[in-house]
Amino acid sequence: MRISRSLIQYYRNRHYSLCDNVCWFIVVLMWFILLFLYPSLPSTIPIHFSLVGDAHTFGDKSFIWLFPTITTLLHVGLSLLAKYPHTLNYTQDINDSNSEEQYKKAIRIVHILKVVVITIMSIILCITLYVSK
Repeated sequence: MRISRSLIQYYRNRHYSLCDNVCWFIVVLMWFILLFLYPSLPSTIPIHFSLVGDAHTFGDKSFIWLFPTITTLLHVGLSLLAKYPHTLNYTQDINDSNSEEQYKKAIRIVHILKVVVITIMSIILCITLYVSK
């Protein structure tokens, strides 16, 4: 079943631009840090940690490339999702009178989610690199 919803022009303000710029900076920084440190990593690195921070699963060092790859894909995917808020699910019916407000809220949530997820992925990468040394 296809729901027909009103479309709005992609709403972008300086806070969203700041979020995008910060996210791109973190993603590019992740790639550069990994490119710089990869040759000095041991051949086996920790890939899973317990709740107290002890590494208990180890794998090949090439596994570390998944962090910036997944982070880049998440950033691109969430950025595209924010441009098409009419495709998201909403808890209330969307009509012409409330669509702009609901879409702006959805875009804001997607941008916040993007910053949080990318920050967490970069922290996980840094911890993995630190523990690997």
